[in-house]
Amino acid sequence: MTRILVVDDPPSPKSSPAICSAPGTRERAEDGAAALERVAANRPDLVVLDLMLPVVDGLEICRRLRADRVTRALPVVMLTAKGDEQDRILGLELGADDYVTKPFSPRELMLRIQSVLRRSASPPPPPHRNRCAPGTSPSTRPPGGRTGAAANSHSPCANSTCWPFCFTIPAPPSGGRS
Repeated sequence: MTRILVVDDPPSPKSSPAICSAPGTRERAEDGAAALERVAANRPDLVVLDLMLPVVDGLEICRRLRADRVTRALPVVMLTAKGDEQDRILGLELGADDYVTKPFSPRELMLRIQSVLRRSASPPPPPHRNRCAPGTSPSTRPPGGRTGAAANSHSPCANSTCWPFCFTIPAPPSGGRS
């Protein structure tokens, strides 16, 4: 069962229905120190975190969670009245998985929580290494992107942001040189 820790002072009346409709159990903390204690005692599956908290603010909580090897991958959704672009960027740079500003739609918050939980449950993608075929650039390649030796020696990149212009190069074999 999914465990969600809601860290909000005072608790947002609109966040409660949204979080209650998310599957799992909820726990609440009203200041940063209590939040860190609850995470250490009973690691939740996701933290909904306000930024403006007494004792330890939400940005510092996020910093500490990301710095700790045990909680580094713990999903964090920031839920705050600080909606300036600079605040959103800082929250995401510090490691928030999503950033929702108050006032907000309870349905949107629930869907964002579900989305973050779904992404955190997925296995990480394999390492992505791609290179453009020698002597070509995206603007010089024919449709399909394959040219010369690259058409025979590389498989097309599955990353939709670079296909058809790049090719995946297999990772070198492990084990070092002989």
